[in-house]
Amino acid sequence: MRKIIYFFLFIGILFTNACGRNDEGDSEFLALMRLHEHAHFIRENEPIGASGTVVKADYMGTILITEDAVLLVTVMNAAFYDADSLTAIEEMREMDIIVEEAEFSHNTLVDAIERMGEYNRVNDAGAVWWFISPVERDRIMVILEPYTPAQVSLFHAFLLENDIDPVMFHFEPLFSEEMQQERNERITRAAAFPRDMIVTCEFTDIEVSRTGLAFALINRTDYVFRNSGYGWLLAHYVAGEWLPVPSLPGRDTINWFFWGWDIQPDGIWHERIDFSPLFGELPVGRYMLILSGELTRRGLHSTRDGVTTIIEPLIKEGHAVVTFSITENTPLVLRD
Repeated sequence: MRKIIYFFLFIGILFTNACGRNDEGDSEFLALMRLHEHAHFIRENEPIGASGTVVKADYMGTILITEDAVLLVTVMNAAFYDADSLTAIEEMREMDIIVEEAEFSHNTLVDAIERMGEYNRVNDAGAVWWFISPVERDRIMVILEPYTPAQVSLFHAFLLENDIDPVMFHFEPLFSEEMQQERNERITRAAAFPRDMIVTCEFTDIEVSRTGLAFALINRTDYVFRNSGYGWLLAHYVAGEWLPVPSLPGRDTINWFFWGWDIQPDGIWHERIDFSPLFGELPVGRYMLILSGELTRRGLHSTRDGVTTIIEPLIKEGHAVVTFSITENTPLVLRD
């Protein structure tokens, strides 16, 4: 294993030299690589000091590299009273590795994750993802959707039901404030986009239910509409504005993706979507399904005397939009 690590360290040195880094840049880069190397061996419970000793696995806590490029290792209090573990700690500190007392051991955190049980149980409690945090020392990171005080309380109750200490957990939202703002802005832009520049469906080409849609997108623009990995957004009309439909607890709308397809001018794309796993049954109201992408005019250019000139911008913002309404008479599911 050490030979592999040193091989990549050697490759890193060659790469930095090839890129013409200055001496100061080389030094910082190599120091960071050395931190990652030390972190790897400590995580694998392999010695990094001359004595060949290691901190006992049961005493290990968090191993992380801080934003200030400092390697931080936490160990349980018992490690300071074990001769071999203490020797390993002293050698780490001689290498400028910060060693502090841990609140919970790594094994304790792993055991807590295992006791939470199968994915569906944890997901039903509102968690989208959970893992030992790479940034919060001695904590399990849980991504909640929705991220609200009520949802945090519900997850605390779930942990206590399984005899797990909630203090071991740190909670974060699925959508950061920046992501929420970008999503809201995309909905606003799509709602206000010029009608003749939107890829949409004819009224007769849509089937609506409370849990899904079947429709045919028709590109009436002069451009190719390209979806380049944006996810669908579902919005509803509330008090005069379009807002995102909140997903069910623990459901991850980030991964509601449809990758890389084009609709040519006058082309048609058929789609059938079941959104009940994300949103359940939609209540009565006005809705808008949005897929953002690009409008392109590939090959629109002029060539004269061997010089090619682009006549129009090659790429423009574009949106595929399906508007629909849910009424009291809307069926629960789509027809087979």
